[in-house]
Amino acid sequence: MSLPEIISLSDTGHLGHHENLHRRFNEGWVSVTDHGAVGDGVTDDTAAVQAAITAAQTTGGGGVVFFPEGAYRTTATLVMSSAYMRLVGTSPRRSRIVADDTLNAAILQIQGKVGSTFVGVELLAIEGAGAGGAGQHGIEIVLDHATDILSWSWIKRCWIRNQGGYGIKLTNTKYTPPSTNADGLYDFFIQDNVIENGVDLTYAGDSLFIERNMILGDNVGVYLKCVTGGKQHVIRENVILTAQGAIHVCSAGIVTIEDNHLELKSAQTAGQCGDAVIYIEGGWAHQDTVRSVIIRHNNIDGGLRYTTGIDYNIRVGQTKGCLIEDNTILVAATKGIIIDAASEGTAVGQNSYISDATWLDVAPSITDNGKGTMGVWRALSTVAGGYLNSWVDTAEAVQTGRYMKRVDGWVRLSGIVINGTTASGTDI
Repeated sequence: MSLPEIISLSDTGHLGHHENLHRRFNEGWVSVTDHGAVGDGVTDDTAAVQAAITAAQTTGGGGVVFFPEGAYRTTATLVMSSAYMRLVGTSPRRSRIVADDTLNAAILQIQGKVGSTFVGVELLAIEGAGAGGAGQHGIEIVLDHATDILSWSWIKRCWIRNQGGYGIKLTNTKYTPPSTNADGLYDFFIQDNVIENGVDLTYAGDSLFIERNMILGDNVGVYLKCVTGGKQHVIRENVILTAQGAIHVCSAGIVTIEDNHLELKSAQTAGQCGDAVIYIEGGWAHQDTVRSVIIRHNNIDGGLRYTTGIDYNIRVGQTKGCLIEDNTILVAATKGIIIDAASEGTAVGQNSYISDATWLDVAPSITDNGKGTMGVWRALSTVAGGYLNSWVDTAEAVQTGRYMKRVDGWVRLSGIVINGTTASGTDI
């Protein structure tokens, strides 16, 4: 199979886009074996692979580095730092970059530069040998100069495994809070991969798409902390099976979390991911509120089979406008959803709460401390000087009365009102 045929396979469904890129790449096709790489898993191929990357970067401003079938052993970080660059294998099973355990740094590093766009890694396995240190990340994206930027780039159809650090990690040392998001990581796609030890995107920018991945390991599955103003992020259709929570959004705006299967694989360490499977945190000094969040159509298992684990399946921290609906949540009676006091305008739609094989009532699965929450039953409680509503029967309704502000704006009552009649299901 020729190199153009290999690349065409990696762009199935994007032929028009591929044709445009092909014109830019057609002078820069490089095979690592042309630069002396052996791919037998024993020979140190670091210098040969780096030479191929460097050759592609100096050919017409970018190129494609092709990895034929083989295991390419590396003892130092491989670095790519040019726009219009792609590393492409035949498949993650057959084209593998394998790092020694002695490497306590990134296996592959992508360096953003001025105008870095269309940088891709596809159809490769990025592997540690199983005993690397915490600094051995699979792929590290580095932004460390004042004008660094990386946009319209991707990691697709890869297997990132067996490394000691994160599967994918963003290191943005150029960002000094509370400056704006003038530079950073934008329009970045992480799709159709198997990733061990999670994705850490600290100080990311706008428009990140994390879709259709299987994410495993001992770290938080996806950690997202944006620079000031960072927004428009999608975490969709992933299977996340981790030990320290599935999704932790510290700061961002316009976040969609939908159609994921999220599960704890073991007891979670206290304090990780807000003691939750999904934690929308906020409270970061330079972008303190997470705005416009949708959490829907997820299957969430908070690890009921463990004697120690999490406190909540979904925790909503300092947010404005969070919609939670149509999720299936495997919970204990006190481990469904918690809405913290700093949250405003949270809307809880219809969700299914299941404890083992038993369906739970909504009320014991939600703890609401927020402001203006919709869709959650609250007790008709006392306030200074009397009862919250003058029409509440103080002898009975303080124990049995409940009210809920529905998502559509109506208020639903349940309990006994002042005239002694039952108000269950009454809308006002």
